[in-house]
Amino acid sequence: MLLIDPFNSIRNGTLYRIVAKIFLKEQSNFMRLQILQQTATAALHQANTGPQALLRFRAIIYIHSFT
Repeated sequence: MLLIDPFNSIRNGTLYRIVAKIFLKEQSNFMRLQILQQTATAALHQANTGPQALLRFRAIIYIHSFT
């Protein structure tokens, strides 16, 4: 005899919604952290570009001062 639990589908649906909500929250948090990491990397790259350009410019001036 097959017993049908009318609350089983309700519990499964509720569990699915809870798991889906947790998954979406974690996925959103992961994406947010990934964007923050990419932004920080870009900011560091930009911050390092200025001093490197200045050093190259000074090296060119220094080399040309001997010619």
